[in-house]
Amino acid sequence: MKSVRTLNNTFSLLLLLGLLGAFTGGLHLFFDPGVALVSGVVWKAALGLGAVLLIVATVSRYFPVFVTALPVIRLRLHPLPVALFFLLFMISDFPGRGFALFVDPGGRSEVLLLGLSVVVGLALYQYANTGKGDVLRLLPQRFERIFSVGLLLFLQLVIFVAWERETNGQMLFSDDHPSFLYRLQLLRSEFPNIPFYNTQWNSGYQAREFFPSGVLNVYLLALPFVYLFGDLQGADAARLYNFIIVYLYAFVVPWSVYLAARVLSLGHRAGIIAGILALAPTLGVFEWMLKYGTLGFSMSAGLIPLALALAYRTFIADERPQWWHVFALTAVSSLVIMWSLSFVVFLPLVVLALFRLRVIFSRRRARYFFSFVLLFTACNVSWMTTFVQESKVFSFLSQSTLPGSNSKTFDRQHLKREISAADEKTGIAKGLDNAQTAHRRLKEQLVKYNPLLLLLLLPGLASLRSRRLRYLGWGLSFWLLFLAAWGDFIKPQLELRRMVIPLAYFLCLPVAVWLVGAFRWMRFSAQAGRTFRVLLAAVLLLGGIFIGPMMGAAIWANRSDERYVTATSEVDNLAAAIKQYGGAGRTFFLGFILHDLSSRGYDTQDGGHVAPLPFLAEKPMFASDFYHRSWSALDPIPVEYRKRGVEGIEEFLDLHNTTAVVTFLREWKDYVHSQANYREVFHQGRFRLFVRESKNPGYIMKGRAEVKDNLDSIVVTPQTIEVVLKFRHLPNLQVYPAGLAEILPLKAYDRDLGGGRSEEFDLIQLRLFTPEALGRELTISY
Repeated sequence: MKSVRTLNNTFSLLLLLGLLGAFTGGLHLFFDPGVALVSGVVWKAALGLGAVLLIVATVSRYFPVFVTALPVIRLRLHPLPVALFFLLFMISDFPGRGFALFVDPGGRSEVLLLGLSVVVGLALYQYANTGKGDVLRLLPQRFERIFSVGLLLFLQLVIFVAWERETNGQMLFSDDHPSFLYRLQLLRSEFPNIPFYNTQWNSGYQAREFFPSGVLNVYLLALPFVYLFGDLQGADAARLYNFIIVYLYAFVVPWSVYLAARVLSLGHRAGIIAGILALAPTLGVFEWMLKYGTLGFSMSAGLIPLALALAYRTFIADERPQWWHVFALTAVSSLVIMWSLSFVVFLPLVVLALFRLRVIFSRRRARYFFSFVLLFTACNVSWMTTFVQESKVFSFLSQSTLPGSNSKTFDRQHLKREISAADEKTGIAKGLDNAQTAHRRLKEQLVKYNPLLLLLLLPGLASLRSRRLRYLGWGLSFWLLFLAAWGDFIKPQLELRRMVIPLAYFLCLPVAVWLVGAFRWMRFSAQAGRTFRVLLAAVLLLGGIFIGPMMGAAIWANRSDERYVTATSEVDNLAAAIKQYGGAGRTFFLGFILHDLSSRGYDTQDGGHVAPLPFLAEKPMFASDFYHRSWSALDPIPVEYRKRGVEGIEEFLDLHNTTAVVTFLREWKDYVHSQANYREVFHQGRFRLFVRESKNPGYIMKGRAEVKDNLDSIVVTPQTIEVVLKFRHLPNLQVYPAGLAEILPLKAYDRDLGGGRSEEFDLIQLRLFTPEALGRELTISY
């Protein structure tokens, strides 16, 4: 028996050491990079020996006729060696690497201090109540549930306070956050009538951005706050938007992970620990959510563990499902799939389900399956059909480069050069280069993980009691790690490297199960008199659990390498100036603008998009790319107009009924100052607002009519049989009431899309069928 335990532990330690080395690239002593704790030779040898033992163990288990004397080898580790491995992490260079979860290398000592504080606190509490310092009994049974729930809520409150103190009422304005605020503003006004014709930007465009961005799940979960607790479209927008962010990602997501543990029957303790770990499973969560503002993806990633748990419980598990599982699965999976790429996460579950078809379609379970299919289809077929039709999904997936760009990846330029260099090679050399690049990129993502999740990935998955649940865990882990490593070689435009984030959330579940078992072992060991090893393991593992929320609070307080930007006074002041001086027409941003608004310097791009300004300023606008849909620096005024100098530029501005312009580049500021028909009315930072006198004011290009532009429509009262409007014609536009007039496209110019592509920009030509329609109000919309 002892030899079996020794063999099991040896195998487990070898495999753990090998995979940790592969994930981290080796570990060095934190104060001396020249001292290798886990070198490349060591982890590769350990991985090789572990793999050999795994093969032999598999043969001994399934083909015992070949190996009769070898016992079954299982991945089961005692808490003490795992705690010592975690200590190895803490004294290595891993916490101090760039873009790691730890906001500073001092996090090493904080792990020990936190763990020791928790152990001492629990010991004192137990001694006061029972007269015994049983540190691992935690609390009396009747108080344990309330205490643990209160602990998670307390940690969430700490994060909320850190967030509020840092933002101080200033809206999160990094990268895509202004764009997501604008999408929420549009949904608040127009939902569920989407897509629609939006007149606020660029003379009219088809507002269908809700589907590819995944913002619908954020909007639906934030509905109570959007409608009841402030004006998202006005003065309360900043504070309400910030509250929605912290509510969804610091409160809803951890409790959804807790609920996933309960659905899988992992227990209340495992659920609470999983919820605590989910507060900060990886820095990548905050990179994509706080810095880049991809709220739809981040929301889906946080809900994926619950969706997987409900799907497993409904279709795979031996226990008979209940009807609430079906309804909950419909709701959660609908929210998850609103970030459309999330379906790839569920492929291992689908493969597992193929081996359970007889059970799924059995008499007692088939009704649950077909009920889910009908409910899910009813909830999602409408928007999915619109998404596929309007968003050109298959065209996007068929491309090998980004729209409007020759770049083959979203990642940094050095990766672009590496892929290009690899493309020039063939055969084995190309495969080795690709493998090295994939391995390096995977390590760049895993260095952001909570070390406890990396350390306990294998033991955690092995500790899941259900054999099928273990299969799901192993399959999901290898699948998502593969996508994260090789995704840019497969489909660079999909940014598959971020698949490590839903994996991090899922790993909170098996890791929590292992930790609960570890605490149970510690209790028995403490009763057997092995006090020192128990206290050492408890300090390290409890410190590892609680360091995540503390690092999470620091990241929410903007102390990490992935920093976010809040809106400066520049945003509100520019919006107020446009509202006061913008005139009756459009405000035009001269020059290519991307992340310039509220950026910290003239040479940086750490600000946000200008998307929400029409709501803040209550004026329609025109810009090169208010959403960042193209990856080329495009001037909004076409080349053929700019080549004609002042005459061409002014003609183009008249074409779009420009009554005010914003400059932020020196060349356009100098141009405006040289023209007599401009007057500067606002200046802050690099942004200037000029009032413009037009030679052809108004929204009528030809004919006579009264025009009123609403958010989702144009109301025209024609006074001539034919009217040409300074609004963009789109194929789905209709005239209401029907039968009085028709709209036709009138080509104005070719709009540059970048990458050598262009599209025709047409104006709306309204033609009445009968003179009786003169003086009638006609509405142009979808």
